[in-house]
Amino acid sequence: HKLPNIGWIGEVADRSGTAVAVQHVGFIVRKRGKVYFRDANVLPGVSDHLLLSHARWRMGQRKEPNRRYQIIGFAFAAFTQPSSSHSHSH
Repeated sequence: HKLPNIGWIGEVADRSGTAVAVQHVGFIVRKRGKVYFRDANVLPGVSDHLLLSHARWRMGQRKEPNRRYQIIGFAFAAFTQPSSSHSHSH
């Protein structure tokens, strides 16, 4: 319930226990009371996945020993609109 209606999400990866990087990014999208992870890949293109299901799937991959990297968590950021007092008129 603390996630924004729309925001940014990054999958944080541990590469061989030495470097931490944002491996994949997408958006948080709230629709019909549910929170989705919206991302894009070559195939199938842009798609929405329930965020909780996606997070469980990613964390389940940690048990796969031959993966190049392990997702160890997620980073979030909210988008905000500038207030009208900062707008400029010409």
